[in-house]
Amino acid sequence: MPLVAGIAFVLAACSALGGLPTASPAPSTAGSSGAPGPVATPRPVASPFATAVTVTGTIYPATPNPNATPTPTPTSTPFPTPLPPGVADAIYALIGQLGRPDWCDPDFYPVARADGVTLARDHLAAMQSDRALYQTILEHNGIAAGQQLTDAQLVAVYQDWKVLTRAITLTPVSGGYTFDYIALRGPAGQQTDFHVAGTVTQTGQISASVDQPTNAPLCPICLARGTVIGTPGGPIPVEDLKVGVPVWTVDALGMRVAAPVIEVGSTPVPATHRVVHLVLADGRSLYASPGHPLADGRPIGDLSPGDFVDGAVVASASLVAYDGGATFDLLPAGATGDYWADGILIGSTLAGP
Repeated sequence: MPLVAGIAFVLAACSALGGLPTASPAPSTAGSSGAPGPVATPRPVASPFATAVTVTGTIYPATPNPNATPTPTPTSTPFPTPLPPGVADAIYALIGQLGRPDWCDPDFYPVARADGVTLARDHLAAMQSDRALYQTILEHNGIAAGQQLTDAQLVAVYQDWKVLTRAITLTPVSGGYTFDYIALRGPAGQQTDFHVAGTVTQTGQISASVDQPTNAPLCPICLARGTVIGTPGGPIPVEDLKVGVPVWTVDALGMRVAAPVIEVGSTPVPATHRVVHLVLADGRSLYASPGHPLADGRPIGDLSPGDFVDGAVVASASLVAYDGGATFDLLPAGATGDYWADGILIGSTLAGP
């Protein structure tokens, strides 16, 4: 998965979703327990879908424990401007040894906002406002101070500036900083994500306590906090689901069946993240990241009024602000991996290819 550089505030803290109501399953598709009705026709197996790059995510394939307390998402914030002395050199050291960060880029996600040169020019004044950092970036790119930048150089400087100020967060500790990010390694077309964590000094001495391949959930393509999932025992908020809990899914013949959850995941999202508020004409609605797939594989972000979803017409599909701190997903056992979220049949981003 290639790296796409851009502006993003990294890993906002998990907090309660504010101002976004969550719809209950429509009466026409739910019984007294909140379970959806049977599916009349077979549904295609949903394909996993990703349009952007990775931010740190967590998958919890664990022993079922209904009474367990959910694992909190770590809180991290970008360094202020100007960047403290030594931070830029420490991050460059990490990049050189462990790999560039693979992270979610609002310049391009959920939609591209402009070409790289235009974005770089728009942010040139901001980059130059921290003179020490700007000079460090120029030096690392072999550009002399005062030199007129070509478009390619300007884009390279902009990419590095975003990585240094947004993509990797260092937490000060005695003698240096701690780090924890997803690094991208390998030749073009064969790159692999690695979860790396440890400490780095201001002089670039790195001690990695974690360095291993990861299949963490991709750039936020999951469900908003508070979305209810249809289960035989009644609706359960997606963030409360555990491995082993039975949910309603669809079998290979297109019929509703109960199956245990075999994987759950959460992806921290920046404070700038937006989700699609999907509203169907029959009253059902759902808040989900634009890349999350429906049961037929279509990303929710591609929907428009008049489209058909789960037997109903789309009334509206609009991007809205989301401050829930993380998005969530699950994978039930069975042939499809599909499940009902707020009464709407959707696919899972955790399903294999």
